[in-house]
Amino acid sequence: MDDGTGKRAPRDDPRRRRGRPPRVDTPMEMRIKNILKALRRLKDDAGNQRIMDFDKLPEKKEFPEYYVQIRDPMAVDIVRKNIKRREYKSVEQFLGDMELMFENAKIFNEEDSDIYKNAVALQEELRKSAEIENARTDEELAGAGEDGEGGSRKLFRIPLDKIEHKGETYRVGDWIHIVNPNDPNKPTVAQVFRTWKDSDGQVWINACWYYRPEQTVHWVEKKFYQDEVVKTGQYRDHHIDEVLGKCFVMFFTRYSRGRPKGLNEAKTPVYVCESRYNENERHFNKIKTWKSCIPDEVRGQDYELDPFEKQRTLKKMPSPIAHLLPANAKEGDPLPEAKMGVDNAPPIIGAVFKRARRETVSH
Repeated sequence: MDDGTGKRAPRDDPRRRRGRPPRVDTPMEMRIKNILKALRRLKDDAGNQRIMDFDKLPEKKEFPEYYVQIRDPMAVDIVRKNIKRREYKSVEQFLGDMELMFENAKIFNEEDSDIYKNAVALQEELRKSAEIENARTDEELAGAGEDGEGGSRKLFRIPLDKIEHKGETYRVGDWIHIVNPNDPNKPTVAQVFRTWKDSDGQVWINACWYYRPEQTVHWVEKKFYQDEVVKTGQYRDHHIDEVLGKCFVMFFTRYSRGRPKGLNEAKTPVYVCESRYNENERHFNKIKTWKSCIPDEVRGQDYELDPFEKQRTLKKMPSPIAHLLPANAKEGDPLPEAKMGVDNAPPIIGAVFKRARRETVSH
């Protein structure tokens, strides 16, 4: 990766960073996670975690009678999914599921069984831990860091349901344009994954970047749709003042059929996406499931479509940077590097190479 000086950027360069956005938990969610941690620390005389027996529901084929006797089954893996999807709106709602799980175990199992005894011990620890966590202030929890057990002030994050900024409202899942200091005429296309304020009251977002074709490194004969962008593995923090306004990205299967209902394309640019882009490998993977690309919080939501009278045929066009291929380029040449600029922005310009790269399907 060219760092803009003609030198290859090192492997640990932050501009190569990939991954997932930071989890920004509410104080309520921190309490829930701390309670679960306390339960995982509880062990029996043999040193085994007492909570292990409750990880998953019994197999229906092996224990069909369980599902006759237990009307409302519950297990830790169900609780974890609810936490991840932010289904719990209070600690009490979470505690209700945990109490249900332990009561189910006590109903189905004999009093002298290990599972029954574990349920009793865990139930006692659950109530004790809940009392401790509920006694902690929101401020104490918000400044505790990701482990919820005290930490640096710089990790202080209070999640926000929405952000009001310059007449617009921004929420997780919104598509946005971000200031691009490497090319002000091409704002960074991104989707909001996190929203929060810090200890100084400053408002921040974490967003997943989508690159334009000319910001990628690709086969010189690769073609792209008009207004196409590709999903990257770049999840970056931006101050709300860096957000220019809203845009919209559609999966290519819907892009040909219509536009989001009520959206004014003159004010809100619309892009089409078909692939993920692996920046390290300079490789494109066709996306199979669009929901896998968007934040957990909005995967259950959908937008209404204003359909076209007739489905449009999408045509691909030659690479906008095909002219950058060196005259002496050969198929065996090493893959070229994108030209990088400032840290928190996409490449200044991508690059092209002569040999073909096979695309794969990505979930």
